[in-house]
Amino acid sequence: MNSVCQFVTASSIREDIVRLLAKQQQPTPKLIEKLDACRSGVYKELSNLRQRGALTEGEDGWQLTACGQLVTDTIARRQATEEFIGRDIEYWQHHDLDLLPDRFRRRLPCIGEYEVVRGEMPAVDRHISEFVSRIEASEGPDVLTPIFVRGLNDTIPDSPDTRVLVTSEVRDRLLGTEPKRKQAFLKAQVRVVQAEFGLGRTAESLCLVFPTRADGEWQATLISETDAAAQWGEELFESLWVNAEPVNSSEEGSFKPTGRHGMVGPPGSHPDSRSPY
Repeated sequence: MNSVCQFVTASSIREDIVRLLAKQQQPTPKLIEKLDACRSGVYKELSNLRQRGALTEGEDGWQLTACGQLVTDTIARRQATEEFIGRDIEYWQHHDLDLLPDRFRRRLPCIGEYEVVRGEMPAVDRHISEFVSRIEASEGPDVLTPIFVRGLNDTIPDSPDTRVLVTSEVRDRLLGTEPKRKQAFLKAQVRVVQAEFGLGRTAESLCLVFPTRADGEWQATLISETDAAAQWGEELFESLWVNAEPVNSSEEGSFKPTGRHGMVGPPGSHPDSRSPY
């Protein structure tokens, strides 16, 4: 026997019924009036849904059981995911989302509206500019930078409210092989984390950067300005921050983050500058 969820989603009439009842309790005549189905079809599916334990009928009409409500919630999440992917299906076909922790990947569609800014001719650095401009405008952003972003070190506000996460590869390259450079992040909080995606979170926006599956390049920035996105980004960053390793105080005086393709700095500051990300 199919599960209740499979049973409901196998029929558009059943889905429409539970969706209407999720809003409020309704009698049969009202449902017939609102549904795009014949009267006999509505009666049949109401009976089927009651037998499956999704509905119950009271004095004021039909209402969802707890089972029906959970099924309706599942349908809503599926629809939200479909809408989320549909905003830019090409992006989701080619970028590596497995880099996110599972519990945050599953919740990603909840951020709602977003746009994907790509670095394409003639504006090959457009996706960088969009990322950087939002960080620059914030007084205390949260930034995860395991990637090469030209000029980001000059853009991140160096204040006690700023938190910066970098990878151990970044730290080791800096401390072991790079020449001494101008001091940076004297006030900002810096920690080391294992991550292969970029994140910039402010009170107003969320920026995410995932590498492509084919070649691991950083070619686009996903940007969302919804309240849900800012909250999701804050929770993700906080979960990474709590488990990250603070940079040793003896290292902080010359700390300057590098990325997947080289030193963070202005264009041309590192020999490996094949890609803006």
